[in-house]
Amino acid sequence: SDVYKRQSLFNMKQYFMRVFALLFLLVPVACTEDAENISSDLNRSGIKIRTAAFGAQGTITELPAEKKISNLNAYLFSGETLVRSFQDLVVGSDNICRIDTDQETGKLYFLANTDTDTRSQIYEQMPEDEFLRLTAQNQTTGNAPQVMSGMLNLASPSGDGTVHLQRGIARIDLEIVSKSVEVNEVTVTEVCQAGYLFPQEGVLSVSEARRENLVRTFRTAQTDDLPGLFYLYEQKNSDLVVLVKATVNGCLLYTSPSPR
Repeated sequence: SDVYKRQSLFNMKQYFMRVFALLFLLVPVACTEDAENISSDLNRSGIKIRTAAFGAQGTITELPAEKKISNLNAYLFSGETLVRSFQDLVVGSDNICRIDTDQETGKLYFLANTDTDTRSQIYEQMPEDEFLRLTAQNQTTGNAPQVMSGMLNLASPSGDGTVHLQRGIARIDLEIVSKSVEVNEVTVTEVCQAGYLFPQEGVLSVSEARRENLVRTFRTAQTDDLPGLFYLYEQKNSDLVVLVKATVNGCLLYTSPSPR
């Protein structure tokens, strides 16, 4: 199945997995709206940074960890070659990032929340097509990090100086719609532990990525909704299955929801 597709707020596909009284949402991302204006700063450009928020059925839900930008870097390409890098950028409280690009043309790509290993793949004069195939790799089995990417065309006369950072991951939420259900454990099988940083032609998996099971076990049975149960890289994966260990009306059940 295709896990997540980078789409706009008005063109979202939603994936559901249902079993008995359990509802799992595999949620695509949508861009949040921000009404603040771009301010000027003498000789420095002000670029508005907007981040995508997870949403389902028209409702935007964002957890505190999803809002954090731990690191932000920008890469300027001209003539399909990397010509300049901007490291350790700071986004102000007004969501403005100051970058000296007034005399520059070309495409300015942004990467947020990437690790050192990912950034070390980027080198001087790197071809643009190679840059756009960059991947993030989990060093240990677990959730995908909150990586984001975006692009601003400095040569576009219609540009408003805003870059929309999109997420390269999907979020799985647990929603329990019956008081008779207690969830003990949720497993997602064969999850790719790597993903592309930028959108590709269709939903693709990183071919050499290892696959692992993600397991969430609750010491005390879960009876309430839980957003952010898992975070998965974008991937095309027919082996992806969600397994649930739950108690329904006092009876222990092992279930495998099917997508609809």
